[in-house]
Amino acid sequence: MKQNEKPVNEGEGTLVKVLVDDKPVSVKSGTYTADELKAVLKVDHAKVLDQVRDGALEPIREGDKVRIYNQPEKEERFVSHERVGRSS
Repeated sequence: MKQNEKPVNEGEGTLVKVLVDDKPVSVKSGTYTADELKAVLKVDHAKVLDQVRDGALEPIREGDKVRIYNQPEKEERFVSHERVGRSS
């Protein structure tokens, strides 16, 4: 798919169901920054948000952009968790 192309079934701003910590949440399709995504998914900004891709967790870092769109064959999945700090 070319960079500016959208999937045939996508309409910007249409509601899409995603799973956050195994709970369904409806959000508008579109591109979100990490902070915007946490806000619309109602995830505490102090927590880390990971996207589940092919069974693996991929951290969504500050400055990352995530595109949410309707995927009839699967739901987008996200997991939030506390930050893990390092001690010296």
